[in-house]
Amino acid sequence: MSDDNNKDSIGDDSLDAKPGRMTIVKCQEDYDYYSGKVSEIVRNLGLAGIAIVWIFKNTIDGHHSVPPELFFPTMLLILGLSADLLQYFVSAKICFFVYRSKEKKGLGKEDPFVFSEKLTWPGFVFYYTKVLLICWAYVLLFMYIGSK
Repeated sequence: MSDDNNKDSIGDDSLDAKPGRMTIVKCQEDYDYYSGKVSEIVRNLGLAGIAIVWIFKNTIDGHHSVPPELFFPTMLLILGLSADLLQYFVSAKICFFVYRSKEKKGLGKEDPFVFSEKLTWPGFVFYYTKVLLICWAYVLLFMYIGSK
């Protein structure tokens, strides 16, 4: 039995790129593309959710107020959008401090270095937090709309 029959597409570390096969570079590009799309969609859902809440606002004597049942979902939307901002802000600052510290140590712009995986954790925490908060808010929005 040949080694090719014992390998699956995930565990195959061969360097030959054949149709239907993946490379690490291509996988990273796909990850970047899809995670960027998720961020874009979540951001749009957050803003649309706030617009949905605005549709259901109460206006009394010229003053607008959010129905009490929509206060918590609105806070989740705002927190989700805040986590979106923080994901990019914190990740950008981490990258800035890393590259500046490497430059100060005399590392050239094209010289490779080890980037600690721990430095990516804050970005991942904010990424998953924003997705969960926006999804939770939409569950509550749908429940509210369904009760009307």
